[in-house]
Amino acid sequence: MKRKLKFCVGIDVSQKNLDVCLGYIDDEQDLQFVTHRKFKNNLKAIQELVKWIRKHADANIKMVVVMEATGVYHEDCAYHLHANNFEISIELPNKISNYVRSLNQKTKTDKKDAQVICRFGLERKITAWQPPKKIYRLLCEITRERSQLTLERSMLKNKLHAEKAQHFPNQKTIDRLLERLTMYNKQLNEIDQELKKIVKTDKELQNDIRRSETIVGIGFLTAVTIHAETQGFALIKNKKQLSSYAGYDVRQKTIWHFYKWQRQNKQKRKSSYPGSDAFPCTYRCTTPRA
Repeated sequence: MKRKLKFCVGIDVSQKNLDVCLGYIDDEQDLQFVTHRKFKNNLKAIQELVKWIRKHADANIKMVVVMEATGVYHEDCAYHLHANNFEISIELPNKISNYVRSLNQKTKTDKKDAQVICRFGLERKITAWQPPKKIYRLLCEITRERSQLTLERSMLKNKLHAEKAQHFPNQKTIDRLLERLTMYNKQLNEIDQELKKIVKTDKELQNDIRRSETIVGIGFLTAVTIHAETQGFALIKNKKQLSSYAGYDVRQKTIWHFYKWQRQNKQKRKSSYPGSDAFPCTYRCTTPRA
């Protein structure tokens, strides 16, 4: 008789719904999808999801829950399931999409996506997700807000410059732009002060940031942004992984392809992760030396 080795719950997350598929793998490496159900993406429905999983899964057999990182829409489900002692894995969408290509699957529905995620969790060894520390979650939100405000301020400065350079500038428009620019500067200063206060509440983080600032070219804001985005390097196992996260994983094919990729990827790093050029060297400052 076949023996069940592992259960997996694959969840395809969207803004309003959770498509859930439960399956298992046996000792002959055969996959079986037991059941599928759609839940609303709200707290009440997630509580029903917990009961549904416990009803259909075997408590004596290892079980994992796998879902894609879908903006912020997966967070309520992930935190609630983790609070109920489920082993969670949150995978990057590009990893799942690359896995789908290997299956030669043509059908694309929410139900099929949930099955694919379930199959992925059954076939692969997954990394358990742990909620980030509250301080890193807060810093990440604030540094991203600051990055967006800085971008908007630059756009406003360009608009102000263009208005002043006109042959017939409108003084009232200039005054309104200056008022908005003053507001942006005020909010950015408030954020800078808030970041310093938050960092002071954690001695370990404060020491890591001070060590990071000893690197030439890295200031307080860059150091805080890097620690926030990487959750204090909690999930980083080595420098190679961090270099890949920062966009430095070189995929060399031919000289022309390499330089084309390098040029495109550098633009991506600058727009997605402010300060990402300093990720690898900052990691060295936050790990104990032998």
